[in-house]
Amino acid sequence: MVSQSSRPDKQLYRVTRAGRHALDGWLETVEPGARESFFLKLFVGGLTEPEVLLEHIAQFRTDTEERLEQYPRDRADELQTAATTVPPSPPEPRHRACRA
Repeated sequence: MVSQSSRPDKQLYRVTRAGRHALDGWLETVEPGARESFFLKLFVGGLTEPEVLLEHIAQFRTDTEERLEQYPRDRADELQTAATTVPPSPPEPRHRACRA
């Protein structure tokens, strides 16, 4: 407990050995396709070794390249579907134009 004169006392917390071990294990685990955790691990990257960060970056790059390769195939499928689908007729006007 830390006593403060102008504020309420505050509690200090520390990471336990077990907690640090769990954090290290999570930081060192490279997860293919895990985009959100990649950014979080990069943000707290100072808590691990540079080599570990480089592994994460290499995996993120591989994942990104795979996604970019998939986009043209997805777009081609969309265009093929659009070419074989009959578009709906335009809606009928609700009112007729007035002649002067």
